[in-house]
Order: sequence, then C-alpha cells, then structure tokens
Amino acid sequence: MLSVSDRLLQLFAWRPRRGTSADRALAVIRDRFSPCPACGGSLQGHAIAKLASAFVGDDSPRDQELRSLISNHEWERASEYQDWNSERTMREYHLIRCAPKWQIVLTRTLSTPEMWAEHRLETTEVLHDLDHQTILGVIGDRWLTL
Repeated sequence: MLSVSDRLLQLFAWRPRRGTSADRALAVIRDRFSPCPACGGSLQGHAIAKLASAFVGDDSPRDQELRSLISNHEWERASEYQDWNSERTMREYHLIRCAPKWQIVLTRTLSTPEMWAEHRLETTEVLHDLDHQTILGVIGDRWLTL
C-alpha cells in the first residue's frame, strides 16, 4: 500500500515537504479543487485520481491529441498520456468521485513550472453516467480519498 505522500507524487508529481503531515497535504489538494462541481460542497470524503497529462506548447501536438481523446470520451486511450517534466507547462486531467451525488467530475488544470505560480483550474465537467463504468475500470484502485 502506497503512502499518502507517494500517492500525491503519482497524482500531481508533487511530494509534500518534509514534516508536512498527510492531513495537511490532503487539505492542500482539497483546496485546489474545491468546491466539488457536482455537489457544491467540501471535497472531504471525495476521491481523486489522475487520468492523463500532456505537455503544452507549439513543439508538442500531444496536448491537442489528448484534448481530442477526452472530448470523444476515449478514456482508456487518454489514460496512456502521462507526460511529466518539472520544467515544462502541462495540462492535467483529474477525476473527482463525488460520494454524496454518486457522480464523477473531470477537471482540466494548467500546471506551470514557475515555483510560486498557481495551477489554474481551466474547466470542470460532470460526466454522464454512461462513462462511469469505463472510467472506474481505467482508474482501478488509483483513487485517493480526500
């Protein structure tokens, strides 16, 4: 079983500073995506998983390819896009599983390499029930409870 710190590294390519409690690290993630787009409440008790990420910029067509896969609900193929480099701007797609409403929300975030820059939440979309089974199969046990 992975530690919360290791799960955060998987989800966001981010490891909390030494001495940061797991509760504090989860609070940072809850703050980044709050409120829940499905229920409007706190993300406490919700779950989050990374679906995909791609480099952004003129030299990489992967961002457009990934956007196309996401818009066509090709979740399995989209999940194969796992680009990461701390010195590049990336577009990340995360899924939030809303426990109170039994819904899944797709988020799109722009993450920049500047140390003090905020990651910008670009869009959120409550997904149709028809996508749930496919997404649950693609993500498997990679959900992190917030």
